[in-house]
Amino acid sequence: MRRIPLATVIPIVSIFTPSAFALDITSAQSGFWDQASAATTWVGGMHPLTGSIDSVIIGKDSVSGDPHIVLFTGSSSVDLPGSGDLGVSGDQTITIDGGVLSQTPATFWVRIGHGGKGTVNIKDGRWHFTDSTEAGGSNFQVGIAGGEGIINIGDGVGAAGSAVLNLRDRVDGTLNAINGEMNLGANGESNNVGHIVINSDGLLEGDTATIRIAQAATAGDVQSSLMVNAGGR
Repeated sequence: MRRIPLATVIPIVSIFTPSAFALDITSAQSGFWDQASAATTWVGGMHPLTGSIDSVIIGKDSVSGDPHIVLFTGSSSVDLPGSGDLGVSGDQTITIDGGVLSQTPATFWVRIGHGGKGTVNIKDGRWHFTDSTEAGGSNFQVGIAGGEGIINIGDGVGAAGSAVLNLRDRVDGTLNAINGEMNLGANGESNNVGHIVINSDGLLEGDTATIRIAQAATAGDVQSSLMVNAGGR
């Protein structure tokens, strides 16, 4: 008579990917983005890794309505592959909903869609390219290292000019000192693609910066684009 084992051990292969562990990390108050300040700046005290597994929401004080002002200092990586710059990739998002985001280094780049898809949604509030007073050269790249970057300025709900991407000024409204450029579909790889959509409540400010659309010669049917909907500026 054949004996049948009471239990059979079957090896289990994990099917989880990094995105399965993704978190939405929300600002708790004004402060620095980086690891050393995570305990006070972010709800839950976690340093956001928007280059790989985390999405971020920068909001405002629930009582006073004052914006949370978050500054990236460059002292901790956001986990972009091969880069220490501020940015987003890995199908993650940075959402500004009542808050303000900027960075303090004069020469650090911003990388939206670095080596993968990354999205910025400025629903209400502001993103300032840099808060530095030091002279330097820097690029705001939308679609780089083979990635796709998307920036939505405004959500079509707020008042005119209530959602702002500012390439020219510091957070306090004074001029920054950098020689900056914005590139949609940055040079390098032929599959770099960048998109900006400015909705009715959106405003893109940057009269001192050069803006290039499709800096890279894009291969295939997908092209970089800048779309301004009715009321957008």
